[in-house]
Order: sequence, then structure tokens, then C-alpha cells
Amino acid sequence: MLLLAVPAQAGFVANLTSPSTYQINQGYLYAKYDSDLGSVHNGVDFLCPENSDIKAAASGKVVVSSYDDSAYGEYMILEHYDSTRGYYYTLYAHLSKRLYSVGQTVTYGTVIGKSGKTGRVTGPHLHFEVRKDTNNYYYTRNPECWLQRSNYDGYGSVYSMCKTSSGTRIEDMSVTGATKPESGYTGSHTYHRMKNGSEFGDIADYNIN
Repeated sequence: MLLLAVPAQAGFVANLTSPSTYQINQGYLYAKYDSDLGSVHNGVDFLCPENSDIKAAASGKVVVSSYDDSAYGEYMILEHYDSTRGYYYTLYAHLSKRLYSVGQTVTYGTVIGKSGKTGRVTGPHLHFEVRKDTNNYYYTRNPECWLQRSNYDGYGSVYSMCKTSSGTRIEDMSVTGATKPESGYTGSHTYHRMKNGSEFGDIADYNIN
């Protein structure tokens, strides 16, 4: 199998704080098609029990703090800005409690709500989205590419595209890992890990071929 690395956008810094200490649902990642909804998943789901702390992924201003009975349930949206990325937004859904109102500012790591199972859900979890430039469902980005570290040991993931030796793209495959077994993974994994800020300059350096 040929593993092709997709280089990060120039100047992009993945430094958002994880909104939850619990792991991401690996079975329902960003862009996963949901046959029940008839659409793709526009975020990631943290497998947190009800009433666990939900934290602001970055400093910003609350622009939505409301209830949506069709999907998100109790949810909040924060607006952020920095000179590298411009405006972007983070969304926190299915909460049991919202602790901040529209117009209030928060710093990264602040507990802004409690996880729950409101809205369209099958159980308690946090649905988390990142939206770039425009606060709209259709402007989402993969949140895992924006988080500064994994939930486990301070190492993140290398995001890539998988193809067969003939060049055919393999759909619906995630390449993740660490150098030790972790809960939530099945089977064996062989990969390399990189500290935050490291550049993925040459795939040959990592024995990927």
C-alpha cells in the first residue's frame, strides 16, 4: 500500500485545546456518512459521560448559546480570531447545561458547559465542530487537524491519504496511532508519532513507502 502524506497548509498551527478529556469516537469520525441523517458527519464526537466538563477549545466570544430540537440540542458556538487563520468558530453540542451567554468572552480551557444527551442522539457525548471563515454548517473543517494533541500523551496524528499501489484512493480509512496500545483501538498498529510543532517534511524519513 502506498501512503501519501498531505502537507499542512502553510502557516497553519494546530493548537486548539481539546474540549474534553475523553477519547473521540473512532467509529464516527469527521466526514463519515450517516445513512440515518442522509449526510456526512461535520464534526467529531467525544465519548464523555453525562455532566462532564466541556472546555473552550480557544479563547473567544460566545455568538450562539441556544437550543436546537432538530439536531444539536443544547449547544454553544464560540467565535475566534488570530492573524494566521482569521475568523473561525467552534461548536459544542448535545450539552446538558450551558454556562455562558451570547456576548460573553471566555479564555481557552474555561469550562463553558456540561456534556449531555440533548437533541438528536443515541446517548451522552459531545459533538464538536470547527468552522472556518463563516459560521455555517457547510464551512466545517476536520477538528482532529486543529487539536494540539491527542487525549492521551501529548502526541497528535499525521493526516494522510491512502492509496493502493495502482493509485486508487482508499476511502473511509483513518491513519492514527501512538507507540503503545490504547483503549478504543483494535488490532495491531505500526506507525510513527511526532511531537507538536514537528514538520512532516519527507515521508522517507519515517520509512513510509
